[in-house]
Amino acid sequence: MRTGTRGFTLIEMMVVLGVFALLGVIASQVVSGVIDNQAIINDRGSRLAEVQRAMQILQRDVVQMRARSIRDELGDPIAALLIDSAIAGYQRLPYMHYDQRKIVMENIVGVKEVVAQETLDYVPNLLKIKPDYVLHRDDWNTGVLRETRQRVIDA
Repeated sequence: MRTGTRGFTLIEMMVVLGVFALLGVIASQVVSGVIDNQAIINDRGSRLAEVQRAMQILQRDVVQMRARSIRDELGDPIAALLIDSAIAGYQRLPYMHYDQRKIVMENIVGVKEVVAQETLDYVPNLLKIKPDYVLHRDDWNTGVLRETRQRVIDA
C-alpha cells in the first residue's frame, strides 16, 4: 500500500455536497423569483394595454365632439326609431338593442329628440309630430315597407 497518496475524506465530500446543495437552493430561488417577476410584468403589461386602449377610445370621442347647432334650415330634426319588437316583425333583430341604438341616435349632431316607433305604421307618430320632412332608408321602396311608404305620403 501506498501511504503517500491521499484521497478525499468523507467529511470533505459531505462539505462539498452541502455547498452544492446550498448553491442549488439559491439558484432555484433566483429562478422562482424571475418567474414570479415575469408574471407580474405580464399582468401589468396587460393592464397598461387596457388603459391605453381606453385612452385611445376617449381620445377619438373627444376629437369627434362637435358643438350641436340649435336649429338649422330644416328645423329641429326628430328621429323615430323602431323598437325591437317592431323590427322583429319584418327582419332579423339588430345587433344593438333599442336603448343602445337610441343613445347612438341621440348623439348624432343636430338630432333634437328620438321617439319610439312601436309599429311599422308611421302614421301615429306623424300625426303627433307633424313633420315637414320625412327621411327613410331606401328599403321602403319595395317589399313589406312599400305600403307603409304610401301611408306616410298620404298622411
